[in-house]
Amino acid sequence: MSDTTHSHSHPGATPRDKEKIPLVLVRAMFGLALASLILVAYARITDRPMVGTPDPSPVVIERSLILDGDRTGAVAVLDGVSRDVITTSDVDKNGFISTIWRVLGRQRMQAGAAEAAPVILRRHESGRMSLLDTGTGKIIQIVGYGPDNMAAFAKLLD
Repeated sequence: MSDTTHSHSHPGATPRDKEKIPLVLVRAMFGLALASLILVAYARITDRPMVGTPDPSPVVIERSLILDGDRTGAVAVLDGVSRDVITTSDVDKNGFISTIWRVLGRQRMQAGAAEAAPVILRRHESGRMSLLDTGTGKIIQIVGYGPDNMAAFAKLLD
């Protein structure tokens, strides 16, 4: 009696061959990477404007702040001049302040910057808001994080 089970693999194929990525996907991946490089090179050679960066806009109002957090993620927002507590991250949908504090902490650690350096919260003439980290010099654009998150920072300027 002959064996009637049929194998869908090629003669000499091992079970490990089934784990390999299909050649068509590997080629597609390299094609996508090559297309990306060509697009970036074209943009650089033709001096296309950087459309992903916000337009420069004058600062209407700014405030120096210190974000003072602890390991639990609770963050107190202090006035950068008087050192008075303005608010905390656990009231009125201010949880986004804790997120920004963690991002700043990671960036400062990588840059070797002071952990307690103040940040400058700015509202621009265009309506967008940004946060300048005086410790690293990096700017975080607040506008792209949704209305509740923007409101948490807008209250600090009003």
